[in-house]
Amino acid sequence: MNNAELRIHTIRYPQRAKLDADFLKIFSPFHTIQLVIGSCRVNPLNGYLSIPVWYQRAYSLMLVILNIFIYIYISGVYSSKFKSYPGVQDLMNILIPLHFSSYFVNIIHVRFCRGRDNVALYKKIQELDRIMKIDKNKTVNEMMFKRNVIAVFIVLLPFIALLPIAINVGVSATVITLGIASTQSPFILDVTQSITFIIHFSSRILIINSILMNYLNSKMRIMMMRSKVRGSRFMRELVEKNYEFASSETDVYLRKIFDCFTIYQELYKFQIFVFCCKIVGYSILAFQFTLLTIQNNIMELYDGILVVTLAIVDSSTLILVCVHCEIFFREIKKLKLLTITLMAAFNQGPLRNKAKRMFTMIEETTPRFYVYDMWEMDAGFLLSFTNVITGLIVTLLQFAFL
Repeated sequence: MNNAELRIHTIRYPQRAKLDADFLKIFSPFHTIQLVIGSCRVNPLNGYLSIPVWYQRAYSLMLVILNIFIYIYISGVYSSKFKSYPGVQDLMNILIPLHFSSYFVNIIHVRFCRGRDNVALYKKIQELDRIMKIDKNKTVNEMMFKRNVIAVFIVLLPFIALLPIAINVGVSATVITLGIASTQSPFILDVTQSITFIIHFSSRILIINSILMNYLNSKMRIMMMRSKVRGSRFMRELVEKNYEFASSETDVYLRKIFDCFTIYQELYKFQIFVFCCKIVGYSILAFQFTLLTIQNNIMELYDGILVVTLAIVDSSTLILVCVHCEIFFREIKKLKLLTITLMAAFNQGPLRNKAKRMFTMIEETTPRFYVYDMWEMDAGFLLSFTNVITGLIVTLLQFAFL
């Protein structure tokens, strides 16, 4: 990047942005927990959002160093436990670094990379809500805030539930649980927050679809069989009371959503890439570990619970990412069909021009969540990913029993 591009980047994506308190509150459940565990992408303070400051980055590095010692202890525990079983011991010598390396690269990325883009994403989302005139809607903000509170609680619940079990088992199990929780929860929280952004974009596309469908149903008297808008009754009532297609700048709304999604994709594709690679590695190693420990009758109850819990957390998170990406893309496909219907209904005029601009925008810049052009996050990828994991597990079973 040359000096001119750097100056443009600095102006466009500032290090600090003034945001509304109600808007910041929506994401406060994630920010609060992430600040404690040292993985927050931004620094929310007194109505401003900025890149992480030096002492926050130092705190994150301190936690990384602390977790290094915890993982050294965990390695020692499992090496001692399985010293008579070299195959199991070798698996743990791979599995434990795999967990820590995923945590390490995630912390480095969220704390030290692309800070301006993280601030820009929140700023763009607030601009979108302002243009759509829902930034001051307390009901909408409260609904999104509660959704994020529930999301954070669900993410932390498995790690909290493991703690009393570990305490009952002993000191080593407690340290292992704390180490796993402190390294895996930041990653899962970050991916879960990416899901909430996708839901945010989907709900805005849903509003645009509702505006168009209401117009077609009430003014044009067509598509009556499709008059039921998918989503909550509250959202349908919101659109009916506050939006008219003729006066609403739906093409501007759509362009802003696409701008937000572009920044979002660039920010989170690295996390999704690492997360998918981690799931593949963990699934194979954890299954092989379970297989060998059961065959040798050395599987302990706590180890089994830990393996299953982490597998459920990772797989559930991946499923939610793919499902919500699929919902987002299907809403865009529905919007494309609606714009075609509008263009067919009008031969000329401002409404046709607006519908045509939206159609052209979708055709030329359809947002797809590509991970470094290797795969696309949608329902199809979930099926393919499941087939790969299943095939590898079947291969392991064949080597073990045939």
